[in-house]
Amino acid sequence: MAAGSDVPPFKVILLAETNSTNDDCLRLAENGAPDGTVVRALHQTAGRGREGRSWFSRPDASLTFSVLLRPAAQEYPFLTRFTLLGCLALARALENHFGVISNIKWPNDVLIAGKKVCGVLTETLWQGQIPTAVVIGMGVNLSNAALPPASEAVFPAGSLEGQAGLQLSPRDLLEMLLPEIWRAREELAADSLIDEINARLAFKGEWVRLRKNADAPLKARPLWVEKDGCLCAEADDGRIERFYSAEISA
Repeated sequence: MAAGSDVPPFKVILLAETNSTNDDCLRLAENGAPDGTVVRALHQTAGRGREGRSWFSRPDASLTFSVLLRPAAQEYPFLTRFTLLGCLALARALENHFGVISNIKWPNDVLIAGKKVCGVLTETLWQGQIPTAVVIGMGVNLSNAALPPASEAVFPAGSLEGQAGLQLSPRDLLEMLLPEIWRAREELAADSLIDEINARLAFKGEWVRLRKNADAPLKARPLWVEKDGCLCAEADDGRIERFYSAEISA
């Protein structure tokens, strides 16, 4: 374990290799690590995505890291926004630094030109009814060397290099991304945060397949993200439904 390149107010811990930066951050949280602790791994061997899926990564071809945040009382009502916050932070960093436009695929992915370049996994530690820590884990594909085999990809995967022509080191992208995470966190309770997410929402108004848990996929049209982070979508019978956990595929 070594000190990384800190980006105040974040403190970065750099690991040559680990199973999961989320697991590392959760352990650090249990041991009292402060708000703003970041764990970045050069190589992550057992990264997780939603529903227990593996996150495929290769050294130097991916940015894999997790951020430990200690929610303040005023943030408790907005815990469901933290995953989207991670997506928005990357979208802002890409647009602000490179003019690259990306979309947020609810609930936890960032797309460029219709391909997934980033996944976000948020996990929370609780003490009774009090959330003592939120860990935001992010995996960003920097080059096509990071892509999983096509047979293992749930959604078409891409990379910053392949989709946008960007050649970035993991460290450089992290140094651009962390300030955007902090800025978005300061806006966590604002309606404007959800407004911006909706402006970047992938598949808005398009018919897609929406799978809830192990159920057969539904035909639906994503319309907007509500203030509580759920997705409102139109079913094929015209009803508007709210989804709190689902998977979108075109």
